[in-house]
Amino acid sequence: DTPDTKVGQGSGELLVTKNLIVRPILPNILRVGDEATLSALVHNYTGSDQNFDINFSFDSGEILSEDKSSILIKNQEFAQLYWKVRPTKDNPKARVAISVKSQSDNKTEDIIVQELPVKAFGFIQKRAELGEGEKNFNIIFAPDTNRDKTTVTLSLSPTLIGTLPVTMRYLVDYPYGCVEQTTSRFVPAVIAKGNSQIFSEALQGKDVDEMISKGITRLAALQQADGGWSWWFDGYSDPYITAYVVDYLVRAKTMGAKVDTLMLARVRQFLEQDFNGSASFISKGDDFAAIAYALSLLDSEKRIGISNIDELSPDGLALYIMANIRNGNRNSETNGLSRLIKAAHIEGEAAYWEAGAKERFGSRDASTALALRALVAAGNQNDLATKAVRYLLKSRRGDYWSNTFATAQAIQGITDHANLNREFSSSYAYTILIDKKEVSRGTVLQGQQTIKDINIPVKEIKDG
Repeated sequence: DTPDTKVGQGSGELLVTKNLIVRPILPNILRVGDEATLSALVHNYTGSDQNFDINFSFDSGEILSEDKSSILIKNQEFAQLYWKVRPTKDNPKARVAISVKSQSDNKTEDIIVQELPVKAFGFIQKRAELGEGEKNFNIIFAPDTNRDKTTVTLSLSPTLIGTLPVTMRYLVDYPYGCVEQTTSRFVPAVIAKGNSQIFSEALQGKDVDEMISKGITRLAALQQADGGWSWWFDGYSDPYITAYVVDYLVRAKTMGAKVDTLMLARVRQFLEQDFNGSASFISKGDDFAAIAYALSLLDSEKRIGISNIDELSPDGLALYIMANIRNGNRNSETNGLSRLIKAAHIEGEAAYWEAGAKERFGSRDASTALALRALVAAGNQNDLATKAVRYLLKSRRGDYWSNTFATAQAIQGITDHANLNREFSSSYAYTILIDKKEVSRGTVLQGQQTIKDINIPVKEIKDG
């Protein structure tokens, strides 16, 4: 600063480094019984050629190579060293230590210690089964199962919807990826915010409002110049993925979250353009159904008509039905609902719809979840909707359905069904038996009651 308000600015670079650096090159894991070669790079920036002693240690197995001594490394060059090891014990926090010391200067040294998990030979298998009411589960272990590392957990829920919190946490913890995965990660927070009476503990310990805010910020950054969203960070905007993003941005805004009005205005302009004749679409019918649904969410006056709904996949048909209902058409013969009902596959007390296009994350799970949402929106097909819920609960693969999109849609569909039926009250007792021996019992007094997971002692489970 100067008296006559002149100002200046400068910048510079500062490089901090060491004169001797060791960089390990290690695999992600080792298996007990493996014979693996580990290595490291040693860089000499001391200003002179030097001889170094290099020591290697591994705390979870045998070292089949000797320490390296008097290794000559010229100035400004590096050497790569190798050691053979044979892991002998399971250790998730096994340690590898590599130290380098100059023979001419004891102060010139470097050491690095790094964890390298050692796992028993084999693979982790996770199986899940679902049941309703009184249910027998047959627990069969493979002959070579490591029982010390095996757990059997029983999760109980007072209502059908109570099985969803674990799937919501799965999506929330899913790493960022494409636009679909980013949106699917955003979905549970929006659903939890809008259904706090159901999911009060689903995302316990997480700041739902902050999650929603971050999701909106990230989606805003991914919006394309034309107002839509593409599958990845750039490329042509796609109506189907754009409709998916719009669905949850609008929901978030309705709940009070700050969503830039300009962002919604831009996407509305993108969706209101004339898409006829576009050669970039893979499935034009489903794309137009998605456009119709998104425009209905954005309160657009533009209406999208599809002359032949028989060409729509179950996914597209469900979106088209929800758009028509939102736009005031509740006639099942003209809004597509009758066609959706006819497309259902009934299997006892369950119902499903065939998968849509793979390019649209197609799966039976996603189609059934979207069909469920359409049935709930119609409001008069509760029996078929309940069968769809039963199918989804039985088809879940552990913590999730076919993919992140199907998981998000299933959570939304089952939540919509629970809200329609007010499935929040229950009262009953439960008893858990292992080979006729009681291991747990309890009482459920309300639908929102949380029942802690029951860990069944593996030693109590007999072979065969």
